[in-house]
Order: sequence, then structure tokens, then C-alpha cells
Amino acid sequence: SHDVPPTARNSSGQTISLWHRLAESTNEERNRTDSSSLQNTAQSKTPFDVAVIGAGIAGMSTAYRLQKSGKRVCLIERENFGSGETGRTTAQFATSIDDRYFEIESKFGKKVSQLVARSQLDSIRLTEQWIKDEGISCQAKRVPGYLFLSPTDHPSILEKEFEAAKTAGLPVRMVSPVVTSLNTELSSEHSSEHSSEHSSKLSSELNSKQWLEFPDQLSLQPLAYLKGLLSGFLKAGGSFLPHSAVDTVTWSGDEATLHCSKHISDSSELHAHAVVTATNSPFIDRLEMHTKQAAYRTYVVTFEIKNGAIPDAFYWDTQDDYHYVRLHQVGEQTLLIVGGEDHKTGQSEDPEKSWANLEEWTRKHFPEVGKVTDRWSGQVLEPSDFLTFAGRNPLDHKNSFIITGDSGNGMTNATIGAQIVSDLILGHDNPFVELYAPNRKATATDPGRSKAGLNRPQQ
Repeated sequence: SHDVPPTARNSSGQTISLWHRLAESTNEERNRTDSSSLQNTAQSKTPFDVAVIGAGIAGMSTAYRLQKSGKRVCLIERENFGSGETGRTTAQFATSIDDRYFEIESKFGKKVSQLVARSQLDSIRLTEQWIKDEGISCQAKRVPGYLFLSPTDHPSILEKEFEAAKTAGLPVRMVSPVVTSLNTELSSEHSSEHSSEHSSKLSSELNSKQWLEFPDQLSLQPLAYLKGLLSGFLKAGGSFLPHSAVDTVTWSGDEATLHCSKHISDSSELHAHAVVTATNSPFIDRLEMHTKQAAYRTYVVTFEIKNGAIPDAFYWDTQDDYHYVRLHQVGEQTLLIVGGEDHKTGQSEDPEKSWANLEEWTRKHFPEVGKVTDRWSGQVLEPSDFLTFAGRNPLDHKNSFIITGDSGNGMTNATIGAQIVSDLILGHDNPFVELYAPNRKATATDPGRSKAGLNRPQQ
């Protein structure tokens, strides 16, 4: 059925992610709790120091950090926290980047590549610190990440990425496929249950090559993490306005007026001295940023898999539209979460085929998976030059800020974007301001992206 499920009321789309499904049992409580602050927030006549639009990981992180730093912040969300693209991610906080360090080094040089790596590391450290500070229970843990060769790619890709990532300052290493020893161990332990051709074994394509290991990546449950940040934000005196859509933002001097359409009452206005737009695609900009990035649809399928069948890790292949894999535990059931099959947003007539291709790829490479439990899709914004955008919004008021262009590293890029924007508002130095500045000239770095940019009017 293509009907919108009941859970879609807390989601930005018609498909429901694993995270939204798990959160549905508490959604009634979430809505009741969040709605209690609506009236006081909407009736406030005193301008906020900062209004943050969007309660995904970028907006929530920004609002949290600013409120904890002494600013008076209002966080505004069209639906509820995590209802947008954060709730559609697979939630991999990774130092590996999908556009490759050797590409960054080739275009920008080693110093920029080192800054990019440092920003990813800082993002993970900051996330862990916030989890510790707020006592957030979100199944957070460090896991290794493994980049393996797609059968259509040359081994030099892994070799180049190993050297570039090492030069960038990451503690990477080349390793044998990690599942080989696990297969032997499982075959010995469960010899009565499995044949010598153990079904948990990855395909020969994966096992025949060396893998590139990125240690100490961060895995967590994204909506549980956001819930913890929101709790800390509210305890610090922050105001949260869910179920409210900001239609326009206008400026008079140094004060912004946000015109909000509220889903549960009449329209209202909010006022603030600074505005942060963290809405995946920045709706307050109609031209500048949309010529520097392109929207892609990405697909995810979740499968049941036997506990202990494969090591708990992140897995990525080198394919251009790469596959990304992780595990997640729900009670006693282990789930394998697999994403990929990206295409330009609005330029596919058959999303069912994308899910079917993803399931076929998964069953080929991870043959022990069982039934499908969840299928969904999300949107990824790919900057033309690979680097995310975070800072002052070009051609806008000096106190208008944006976080966008998450690329394939939305968790880390959103968090580093929150650091950059909050530091700009607080007047603090930040080493990444110029690197990720939205007003930079972002030119395509490869023919594929140049070609992709030509059909933006069609999109």
C-alpha cells in the first residue's frame, strides 16, 4: 500500500524509518509534553537572542550549545524533533567521508584535508561529551568502520585513500577482511547447525580484498540522542515550539520576525536577533545555495540477522553510489541496516526498484539476513565541491545563518556545523569557519557532478 501510515504524522515523508517506528510508542507522550510549552513561547513579546529553525541534529545541536552558553533560544520545528532527515539517517558518526580524502587533497591540498579530518574527529568527541554531560541513553558505542572495494573499482582506490587519510591525521590501517576469522569461529562453535559453507560469510567479492579500517567510529540511536539533547536544552531554559512551520523571515534593523503557521492554533510571529536555518534544504534561500549543491534520494532497508553473525561495525563499499551498512540492537533482536541506491531527487519513477536492488545486494553480500523489517528513504544534499556549508547565509542579514550540504556525513557535518554557527554567534574563534563558509565559490570537482548540476532546473 502507498497510503501514508499513521506514524507519518511525526515524519517528513510517506515511508517510516526504523527510528520513527521505534519512537511511535512514545509519540503521544512526546506531543503532549512538547505542546505544553507552546502557549508561553508563542506569546513571548521579548525577542529571543536566537531562533533556530529545524529540530534535527543540526538545529538541536545548535540550540543546545547556544542555550547552555547563556543565550535565550527558541527552537522551532514543523513537526516534532527528529521528524525530518535526522530520523531518516542510518546514524553513522564516521571519520571516513564518502567523497574520499584523496579527492579533497587533490582539489584543496593537504592542509584542507587535515582540517576536514579534524572536524570529523572533533564532531565525534563533542557528541560523546554531550552524551556524558546529559546522561543520554542512546545505545552509543565506538565501533570500527571498514571501507571495502567494489568489484568494479581498481585496488588503487583503497591504496590512495589509505595514504590520504593517514596524511590527514587519521589512525587508519589496512586489514584483512574482518569476517574471515569470525566465520571460522562460528563454524567451530555451531558446527552442528551450519555447513562448512557458513551462511554468515560475506561474498567472495568482499573477502578477496584488503579492507581499510577507520577505528573508533560512533554508533547510536539518533532519536534517543535528540531526545536527550532536547531535555538538556529545556532544562537550561530553552523554548521549543514543535508543530509550527516558519513561512518567512523578515528583518527590520537587527531584529528578525519569523512568521509561523502553527498546526494546532492560529498563526503567530516570533522575534529574534539571530536566526539559524537548519532545515536540510535552506528554504530562506531561493537561489544562491541551490546552485552549489544537489539533492539526492537515498534508500534504506533493515533486515533481521542472527546475533553475532558479523562484527558490530560500519561497512562501506567504494562504489560511486556507495552502500553503507551498520547493525542495531532492538531488545534481543539484531538488525542489519543497509543504505544506498542514490539518485537525483525527483528523477526516478520507480522507488520500489531501488529498494529491490538494495535487498538483492544485501542478500548477496550478507546471505544470513532474514526478513525485511523496515524500508524508507531520505534526502542527502551533495555540495558541488564535497564540503558542507555552515555559517552566515550569503546575500542575507549578517545575523542569518545556515547549516546545509550534509553530503554523506550528515551526523558529523551537522554537529560541526552547529559548532561553527554557535561560535560565530557567541563571538568565539573556530578553525573551520572559512573551510565550510557558505559564501565560498563551490565548483564541481568531477565531470559527474558538473553533469548533475546541468539538470537542476529540471529538478
